[in-house]
Amino acid sequence: MRPASRFRLRALAALALALGTGLGAAQAAPANAQAQLQAWRDQDQAMMGQPEGPATQAERRQLTDVFRQWVKAHGWPLRSEVGAAGAQSAWLLVQHADHDPAWQQEALALMEALLPRGEVNLSDLAYLRDRVAMATKGRQSYGTQGGCQGPGQWEPFAIDEPESLDRRREAMELQSMSRYRAQASRVLCSAERLAAKAAAPAPAGSAAR
Repeated sequence: MRPASRFRLRALAALALALGTGLGAAQAAPANAQAQLQAWRDQDQAMMGQPEGPATQAERRQLTDVFRQWVKAHGWPLRSEVGAAGAQSAWLLVQHADHDPAWQQEALALMEALLPRGEVNLSDLAYLRDRVAMATKGRQSYGTQGGCQGPGQWEPFAIDEPESLDRRREAMELQSMSRYRAQASRVLCSAERLAAKAAAPAPAGSAAR
């Protein structure tokens, strides 16, 4: 990540910590937070299997807006309050909000601010860092974002300092790049899946998650 990008994210994270209300507020999650996050995650995953038409795009925007307002009211969900699965659900809602890159950057800053407290999943943070980096500079740090080059062949998009990639991935609790590439190739790039995508095009920006 370039120095300017790191500076901007640090500034956003500092702002998130400083705010007493709004998106950076550190408030207790409501009692039904885990169930609500799971319900939104289920909705997100259902949309991922639908054709990317106007109806799906409108539903995606609505889900994004609803979750953003929830975060504004309650703060970013803490892993200690909603569990690892709940934290992952929150991240996934942002990861798939490619129509709103400003929200993705804002959410990333909130997650970065919680990293020292251990309140986010490291692997989730790595994926969102890569998503934002690809959108802002066209290169990533962890190799999580990529696409199918053909049946059974998934490759990551451009990576900064690839010689130290596996060390960075290990630090974020990600499996080695070779294992990840093999898994993504098998799961995401099977002939059957590619044929289904051709029949019902998926959202632009193919990536592992």
